[in-house]
Amino acid sequence: TGFEPSNEVKMLYGLLRVKTPQEFIDAVSHFGVGAQNWVYGDIDGHIAYAAFCKIPVRQCLEEVEDTMHPSFLPYPGNGECEWNGMVPLEELPQAIDPERGYIFTANGDALGYTLDGDPYNDATYQGYMFAPGLRVARIKELLAEKVAAGPLTVADMQAVQADARSPLGARLTPYLLAAITAANDAKAGAEGSDPTLAAFADDPRLANVATYLGDWSFTAAAGALPETTEAEAADAIATSIFNVWLLNVSQEVLGDKMESPYDIQFQVRFLLRLFETPENLDTYSADLGDSLLWDNTTTEEVESRNYVMLVALQKALDFLADPELVGVAAEGGFGTDDMTQWHWGKLHTLKMRHALGGKYNIPSDETFPEGYPRHGDNFCVDAANAGLSDTNFTYSSGAAIRNVYIMDADNPRAQTVIPGGEDSAVGRPHYADQFELWKVNQTHPLHSQVEDLLPDAETCFILEP
Repeated sequence: TGFEPSNEVKMLYGLLRVKTPQEFIDAVSHFGVGAQNWVYGDIDGHIAYAAFCKIPVRQCLEEVEDTMHPSFLPYPGNGECEWNGMVPLEELPQAIDPERGYIFTANGDALGYTLDGDPYNDATYQGYMFAPGLRVARIKELLAEKVAAGPLTVADMQAVQADARSPLGARLTPYLLAAITAANDAKAGAEGSDPTLAAFADDPRLANVATYLGDWSFTAAAGALPETTEAEAADAIATSIFNVWLLNVSQEVLGDKMESPYDIQFQVRFLLRLFETPENLDTYSADLGDSLLWDNTTTEEVESRNYVMLVALQKALDFLADPELVGVAAEGGFGTDDMTQWHWGKLHTLKMRHALGGKYNIPSDETFPEGYPRHGDNFCVDAANAGLSDTNFTYSSGAAIRNVYIMDADNPRAQTVIPGGEDSAVGRPHYADQFELWKVNQTHPLHSQVEDLLPDAETCFILEP
């Protein structure tokens, strides 16, 4: 549809003039290409949401259940699968003043069509590259808690934006802890235990791992900063262990079955189903009580889930302590067996260039030569994805701007921050000053009225024809 005419200019023209939620919906309806999540709020307390774009309806899907050609892959060009109009706007995600009183969006599937993994049972095809829903689920949880506690504040919204709880850590760590317990039971000769796990219990590192992961608050803390507390340091160690283990367990399961890793969105969906609901997978074996995918096809033995998890854990611990692979530049770990040094922020670092073309890193290389230690891991609300395909765990993407709007009828206003500064000239005061606010998820006023702006003005440019 990107090659067809669309009227984004009319949409922008309409957005500048909307006064009601319906006018907002009408304006956004002209948006055709590059689906976006649009949200609306006004001084009368109304809110709205829309995700509009042109999505074709296929003739072959309307007339017969076509399971040979998923909607997200190229179709045969024999004339049987031509476009038969577009998905009606009323079937696309939208809302005006929902009963719960708030709207949240974080690139998840707003209608839930894709959550079952079946592209053929949807009312209308709406896409497939949605985020797996971990961020939006956490936002929903946080908003529900804060709404129940009383009127929302700017600080409440900033706290939601700054949330660094590891969603994968919270859901998958219990399985790893259970595997460590199973190894100890096997070593002790407990009835019904798996003897193939007994040797793992001889690894003295597992006791420390169990302690760190068992005490983990699931905050993906950075550590590695002077102001780091003891609790944050412990969380940072657990975050390192978990994320390196997660990479290894994914490779252990898929490495013998796929030539290359696939997109992290699908990888995470697969791992969650493999751990949590293996009975719903086609690879489920009733005899084993688990998915056949846990077995390494390159060996004669049939490996169990716990066995593979513990193999991956040992490899992760070896990597983190490897003296030949140390630090961000080498895509390595910490080079020491001392787990107290395994702070996630030493691996998960942030470096960026000024958005207007400055050639020096923010923060400066002199202050943080390997980058700024940053909290968060894959699919945190405060986006900070490290990926799940290699041992480069650096910060890959996140908030280019953070805004909080206060829709006060008498004084609508906003708070904002960008990760660098407004001036691209190196050495000037405003080259990187906002990074100091951004890194701690704080903001500054965004003035919209001249009388509010002038008291803070440092310079003034007058443009004349």
